[in-house]
Amino acid sequence: MPEQHALNPRRLVITTSISALVFLLAMSFLFYQGNRMDAHHVPQMHAVMNIKLEATTAHLWFEEILSGDRNESMSSVWTHIDQADWYAEALLRGGRRNNHTYQPLNEPALREAITLVRAKLENFRQIAVQRYENLSGSEAGSDLDQEFDRVFQSFIHEADFVQQDIQGQIAADLRQFKIAGGAILVLATLLALLFSVALYQRERQKQQLLQSLSESNHEIEQKNLELNFRANYDPLTQLPNRTLFTDRLAQTILESKRMETSFALLFIDLDHFKTTNDRYGHQAGDQLLQQTAVRISRCLRELDTASRISGDEFMVLLKTLKGQSHAVETAQEIASRLTSEMSQPFRLGEVTSYVTASIGVAIYPDDGDNAEALMLSADSAMYHAKEMGRNRFELHSQSLSTSVQQRITIEHDLREALQERQLIAYYQPQWELQTKEITALEALVRWQHPEHGLIAPDQFIEVAEKIGLIHLIDYLVLEDSLKQTLRWHAQGFKLKQVAVNISPYTFHRQDFLSTVVELLTRHQVSGDSLEIEITEHALLEDSDYSREVLANLKKLGVTIAIDDFGTGFSSMSYLRDLQIDTLKIDKSFIDQYQDNAATGIILRNIIQLGRSLGLNVVAEGIETERQEQDLTRFGCQTGQGYLCAKPLPVEQINAQFVPAKASNVLTLKPNCKQRSNGLHD
Repeated sequence: MPEQHALNPRRLVITTSISALVFLLAMSFLFYQGNRMDAHHVPQMHAVMNIKLEATTAHLWFEEILSGDRNESMSSVWTHIDQADWYAEALLRGGRRNNHTYQPLNEPALREAITLVRAKLENFRQIAVQRYENLSGSEAGSDLDQEFDRVFQSFIHEADFVQQDIQGQIAADLRQFKIAGGAILVLATLLALLFSVALYQRERQKQQLLQSLSESNHEIEQKNLELNFRANYDPLTQLPNRTLFTDRLAQTILESKRMETSFALLFIDLDHFKTTNDRYGHQAGDQLLQQTAVRISRCLRELDTASRISGDEFMVLLKTLKGQSHAVETAQEIASRLTSEMSQPFRLGEVTSYVTASIGVAIYPDDGDNAEALMLSADSAMYHAKEMGRNRFELHSQSLSTSVQQRITIEHDLREALQERQLIAYYQPQWELQTKEITALEALVRWQHPEHGLIAPDQFIEVAEKIGLIHLIDYLVLEDSLKQTLRWHAQGFKLKQVAVNISPYTFHRQDFLSTVVELLTRHQVSGDSLEIEITEHALLEDSDYSREVLANLKKLGVTIAIDDFGTGFSSMSYLRDLQIDTLKIDKSFIDQYQDNAATGIILRNIIQLGRSLGLNVVAEGIETERQEQDLTRFGCQTGQGYLCAKPLPVEQINAQFVPAKASNVLTLKPNCKQRSNGLHD
């Protein structure tokens, strides 16, 4: 009977209940497996990505801190390395952070790989410490620099292996998950319409979970792309960084060797970039670098590569040139185009900056058959371009290599000199030509090198300006002069003032005025005991800024001297507008006026100009009594030079000129000539 084949209500309820229970158990198992995958694998992938991200950030910040592009302390680099190590340890032992629970890896191969990642990370940290402690030995292309990059790339390679293996596990689990999902769909069909609604809900949950895993994979891919970009490109200019550029240079060398062709390497350094960066701020400096990258790219061909290697330094690789002559012609053409392009004004927000470029050119293989040699040759040619007046390009020659090695040595020794107080102030007297009384001293820096003895400033000042140390030297001499002035006053040697030279770079720093105020206050020296010497060019480079700074110095009682007057603009209007106190006539006029009538006329006119404006006129470089007599007759008030004394250390100044006992009667100063016997040997 038909009725016998039909399920009775009770059996139907039991069957339905069992089917529903099976269905629910199956769906529960599916949901459990999905959550387990999400809870197990996603944090592990998160940990691996963070290992790479933290280490890459440490690498980038380390390079930017060394080049001066970032004001962070080096401790931030170590913090990022520690963060990367924490995530690596979490994959070995487990851990919890930021609502993520990290399960330890079970597979022996993965645990061995993550242990190797930690070892390479520690090696990376150690080499970073070595680079930081040995800055001169870690320049672009050096062995330490190359080892630094090789260790970092090896670390990334091992981290990529761990990431790929975990991704493989996710893919395998995902396949199993899909198979289970298919089985549940078949079971849902057999359970008929009673469970269609429930099946729909569970299927919907499954799809959401699949979508979550798919989105996680997409996020991983995007972060990998971002990490790859960060590792190979400069984030500010979007140009290839030094790592990628060095790799392309190495490939080009191999291609050129195989094809027996030549190519050119250009080293570009911006002239006076630090001045713009300090005067207008890092935001303006960043804009300048970005605009520079655009201008460089505009001048190149499709096959060429431009790179920002550090700070304000760029490199250009001119590829696939036929022979040496063609390489030289192409390099000269593009370098000329670059110098012309860079000489145009830069618009930085509301200000305009004029920054030029010095370019060095090296040709493969004549100037080097490997990356390090080529980069060093281009670097030496660039420095030669700066020595020849900047805003130009120079081709490398063999004689330049020696000068580069000497410059690198000076850079290294100069940093040590600042730390070990090897830089000291020498003092040269200034005397009234009428009375022969010493009225002031000029402080002049000297380098007491432990191996090479006393080094004159013309051998290291330009290097100090290039590597950004000149302001430290200026402030050191300024502070030593103020402290010594206080001692002389206590001994009864109460000079009118001590003059200190300030470089244009230091004068235009934002902290210059505040540093002068702080040093005067700290050492309790009156401002009228100090004279600041500055060149004409430095004052006129930004007349509004100069006017403001000089006005504030005058409020402190500090007097202002124009150094080497007559070699620059020599305009009466700016002398009056900027409230100058002293004109220092350049030594070249004193050397030549007796043999050159035109020079003599200019010399007398300068003196009369200064006297008409009520300024104190100082003649530098007086070496003979005739010069002293002529300058007195011309109306010059003050002299300075070997006729009285050469620049002397404090001990000799004390022995020759400082009274033996303190005295309140200061008008009877010793005669300069009488106290300088024997100083001209």
